[in-house]
Amino acid sequence: GYSIFIEGLYSTQSFRLQCNKVLNKNNSAIVFRDYDAGTPENEVNINVKTVQSGISGVSGSGRTAVELAGKGFVNINEIICPVKGSCLVHTGGNIIANIIKLTTYDSSEPAVWVGDGDESQDLKLYFNEIKNLNTTSGDAVKVTQGIVNIIGRKIYSSKGLSLDLKENIVSAYFQCNEIISGTKGINIFNNSKAIIIQANFIEGSNGHYGVIYSYVRTNLVLRNAKIKNTSTSSSTPYSICIYIYAGSFEQFFKFENVTIVTGNTSTGETLYLPVTGAED
Repeated sequence: GYSIFIEGLYSTQSFRLQCNKVLNKNNSAIVFRDYDAGTPENEVNINVKTVQSGISGVSGSGRTAVELAGKGFVNINEIICPVKGSCLVHTGGNIIANIIKLTTYDSSEPAVWVGDGDESQDLKLYFNEIKNLNTTSGDAVKVTQGIVNIIGRKIYSSKGLSLDLKENIVSAYFQCNEIISGTKGINIFNNSKAIIIQANFIEGSNGHYGVIYSYVRTNLVLRNAKIKNTSTSSSTPYSICIYIYAGSFEQFFKFENVTIVTGNTSTGETLYLPVTGAED
């Protein structure tokens, strides 16, 4: 079972937690859920030094460490999933969170996921590090619903996507010093308000189509970034920085003070748009 489970049914639940550590060996540590129609009304106030789901070295242990549907404030020094699970999943409500360090080792779940809920969730997350350190795959941040403002120092994935942004995003703003993927990059597919990414360094490699891959209907603003593909590959897949797959749809891009660097100056591409028929 969960270490802490708050479930809202037909009335508002209010819960305040202040402690040093919440640990669950096999399941989630903190779960707030709301099954009422409309906006979740659970009142959340969490002040914890460390939250952990799973035990290092114990295969299969752990699940999502913190799952939130509600409104309120979260202050946590560190969330760690040493085997499986997302550090934070936000499924509904309006949350302001200050979490210094989030680390997972999961190959299939991202460190932070805003989604799997009511599509209206609003997360403001301030952090120092968000990391997925799995050695085969696994993303750092995934947003599929709602509104996000994610502000901090470093987002990093060792073998997966640094950012996976798509589907029912209302709006998204990222302000980071570094957004880095060791083997892939950023994946974008949205058809609403512009996703804004402001970062000093955005790095990736040729494990994805490009360091930034935009797939039809993308609306994107890039600010103050040096974008670099670290791959020096001279064969498919090439060292591509920004890959724009438009198909038959319009895409909207705005670059402000952006530097683009490919790891292979002979066959690599800084900005790549595949042309089909009469399309430009």
